[in-house]
Amino acid sequence: MITKEDFKTLFETWEWIVDVQTEGLSRQDLLIQPQPGGNCMLWVLGHMVVSMKDLIQTMGGTEPEGYQGYERFERNSQPVLSDEPGLPELEQIKTDFIALSKLAAQTLDAQDLAFFAQPGWSGTNGATVLFLTFHMSFHAGQLEYLRNLAGKTEKVI
Repeated sequence: MITKEDFKTLFETWEWIVDVQTEGLSRQDLLIQPQPGGNCMLWVLGHMVVSMKDLIQTMGGTEPEGYQGYERFERNSQPVLSDEPGLPELEQIKTDFIALSKLAAQTLDAQDLAFFAQPGWSGTNGATVLFLTFHMSFHAGQLEYLRNLAGKTEKVI
């Protein structure tokens, strides 16, 4: 059985992955576009912040305040092709992601097991949370390849 502690460990793992995969990268490195298309690392990181907000709300939490600058990274948004005005800096993204990760753990703790058996958009709330954690893990996995595009090919994980 998957427990709340397992999910919280996953949240901490994502924090670590974001930290190690972005270490030593410049702003230009974050903007490298995979070819022939796809999203740069800055978009993926911003999207992970948006996704963490979605996860918190799916787990019954309220929408966190102070993250309005991340609309640019919502699902189906256009790729970031250059350093647009208003894009957050890497350190801000990392700070925001960690804060949301902690809030997700608190939100998870506030739910009883019956919550996960209730209907959700992926069948049950539990299945929905599981899908959203898969989604977040998928994006965390993209970071290594995007780091490689920036010329950082050392073994990180």
